[in-house]
Amino acid sequence: MGRNPGAIKALNQKRHEYLFLVDSLEVGGIQRQLLEVCRYLCAKGDKCVVGSFRAKLSDMASQFRDSGAEVLLLGKKRLIDFSFLLRLRKVLRNKYDLIHAMTPQTAFWTSCVMPRRKSARFISSLLNAHQFDKRLYALLESILTARRADAVFVNSKHVEDYYRKKVFGAPPIWRIFNGVSSPPLSNRAELRRELGIADNEFTAVCVGRLEPIKRHVDVIKAFSLLKHQGKNARLFIIGDGRLRRTLEDFTKTSGLERDVVFLGKRDDVQRLLCAFDVFILPSRSEGFCNALIEAMAAGLPCIATHAGGNAEAVEDEISGLLVPPKSPQHLVDSIIRLMSSADLRENLGKEAKRRAQNRFGMDAMLHDMTSHYERLIKGRHYDLAYLLSQFPKVSETFILREIIEMNKRGLSCRIISLKSSKEGAVHKEAEPLMRDVLYLRWFSGKIFMSNLKLMVLHPVRYFSAFGEILGLNFKSPVELSKAFAVWWKTAAFAAILKKEGVRHIHAHWATMPTSCAAAMARLTGCRFSFTAHAWDIYGKPVSLKEKIQKSAFVTTCTQRNVEYLQNLAHGSARNRIYLVRHFLSSSLDSYEHNPSQPPVILTVGSLEAYKGHNRLLHAFSLLLNKGFDVRLRIIGAGPLEGELKNLAEKLKIAGSVQFLGRLPQHKVFEEMSGASLFALASLKNKLGEDNLPNVIIEASMLKVSCIVSDLGSIREFIQHGVTGLLVEPGNIEQMAHGMEALLKDASLREQLAENARRKAMAMFDKDKNAETLEKKFKEFV
Repeated sequence: MGRNPGAIKALNQKRHEYLFLVDSLEVGGIQRQLLEVCRYLCAKGDKCVVGSFRAKLSDMASQFRDSGAEVLLLGKKRLIDFSFLLRLRKVLRNKYDLIHAMTPQTAFWTSCVMPRRKSARFISSLLNAHQFDKRLYALLESILTARRADAVFVNSKHVEDYYRKKVFGAPPIWRIFNGVSSPPLSNRAELRRELGIADNEFTAVCVGRLEPIKRHVDVIKAFSLLKHQGKNARLFIIGDGRLRRTLEDFTKTSGLERDVVFLGKRDDVQRLLCAFDVFILPSRSEGFCNALIEAMAAGLPCIATHAGGNAEAVEDEISGLLVPPKSPQHLVDSIIRLMSSADLRENLGKEAKRRAQNRFGMDAMLHDMTSHYERLIKGRHYDLAYLLSQFPKVSETFILREIIEMNKRGLSCRIISLKSSKEGAVHKEAEPLMRDVLYLRWFSGKIFMSNLKLMVLHPVRYFSAFGEILGLNFKSPVELSKAFAVWWKTAAFAAILKKEGVRHIHAHWATMPTSCAAAMARLTGCRFSFTAHAWDIYGKPVSLKEKIQKSAFVTTCTQRNVEYLQNLAHGSARNRIYLVRHFLSSSLDSYEHNPSQPPVILTVGSLEAYKGHNRLLHAFSLLLNKGFDVRLRIIGAGPLEGELKNLAEKLKIAGSVQFLGRLPQHKVFEEMSGASLFALASLKNKLGEDNLPNVIIEASMLKVSCIVSDLGSIREFIQHGVTGLLVEPGNIEQMAHGMEALLKDASLREQLAENARRKAMAMFDKDKNAETLEKKFKEFV
């Protein structure tokens, strides 16, 4: 199946040479994915060589040759084969630009004989989560392959987590989901006749190697249970392996000779899929299953075990059904549900097809993979730079999650932190990104030399950028002095980004980070963009209009912000302002709302005047005076901590109020999951007001009902009496009355919380928001 030439974009005019190493050329998921990669690269003029460790030929060899690739048979005959190693070393001495070993085994032997001073970039792959279960294998990977590889490709978060857990000293890990092509058009009626399936028969198909890990025995047991319940259905198993004879014997002893059909190994699986009614994947462990996403692309409703990367492919009850591994009864229950409802089958199949096309398309995989190849070959380590005042920062987890998501989507991100972080990697999610963070002192000998070099070699560009950062802050003496102080490291940062091949700079906050981004863009010759939030929009910002006009695009997190910025902008800049909601933590789904007793009211926010904690304490004291047995917990730190504690003592409520200080994200979520309601008593202040705090959305996702001040963009999410309660900012009596109403009425709390969760899932859909941002970034990188 050839690629569409119109979909292929040349990534570089220079012809590159690639060596791909596989265990064999037998038909399999790795080989089929690699064939598409070779077609893609050869179509744009690159040279591909596919080296097979085993000498056995198959139809795949001719398909690789037809794609334009050269095929080498290296003839490995035994576990340790010295003649094979000599042949492999000879091949590796050729001048390839990049060598990609497609399995840990090929990567290990390649690492053993690769010349010490290798000129080619070297990548290994891990596509399942059981390869390093034996400690010896994990140790060999750690001390040899991981040290020699420039990067490791994985195909799911599950496999990535497994690799990090098993291997120490891991190289950069790039997660790229397997890709699936559109299935060929087939006539369902003709295929069913070809397979001997009657028109009214319900059929399921299971595709995979007949190996213990695939647990075909469970699906056969499930069909035996179905038969005993009087349900007529047939199972077709596609694949071959060492368990075939055992499984066939088990089928006979179970009396299922007619009900279970073994089709053996087939090269036309995608053609056959539309003949069946449902796809079943019973594996006990998976990396990211090609057969599963092929079935989804064919529009089949899928039943898969909740194992490995299956949950990353299938959204339970949305694009398929997930069941526990090694549980034939759960398989039976799901099969009966699908047998009983044609509407459910149709809905799951449609959503599965949409998800496969949008998230796991072959073109997306090829683009991401070959983009990584290009970056390695060119020595370009990053696509874009995120410019922040400080990273990591406990109050800016939404930025952290945004960067993580862009990395997942194939955009490698360098992080520039203008100030050194005193907080460390405050969240576990930040730890893998710390190697990508760049800090510099305010001034040093290296910074001086970097500025001097730029001044001498590129004087026009240097002084133009210097004028840019001063000009954007000229209206404020305070900001102008900050700009002058930060200029020297700004120029040094720009020199590093230029060397690393960064093609776009994105700043968060429309203040000094955006001014620095504009200056860096001048120095590097790339474009810049920025995200504006709340106080940087409404709190008397400096040159905000000019920054909008100069930027490639602007994003912001609420519709109110979008409209305000569009009114500031003029001309075409108005059309370059986009709504991108904050990214919520994927770990929220792992917490279950389980309110503690006595009830807990929770609030989260820095201990500053505009957060209104003093008003909340007064409202809470009114509740206690009415005899409520309730607790107040306050998460956050700030300059008013001592004053607020004194107020609690004065109001004689200190025994019921707990100040928890600054907490990492997972601890915040733990506290939320135990709260009966979430309260936020924010006030208007001279710098503006709260916009739409993330903590409201996070509490709603955890089914905690919310009572909050009616200000900023909060009305975009909280609709009074529907998704929460709104109170007048600073009104102590309203806050107390609202909390009393929620504490008295459990059904009201539950209804508001359920409505808010549904709205949060729709408004803050990560894929939708990420796609908007990804699309804009990829226009420039």
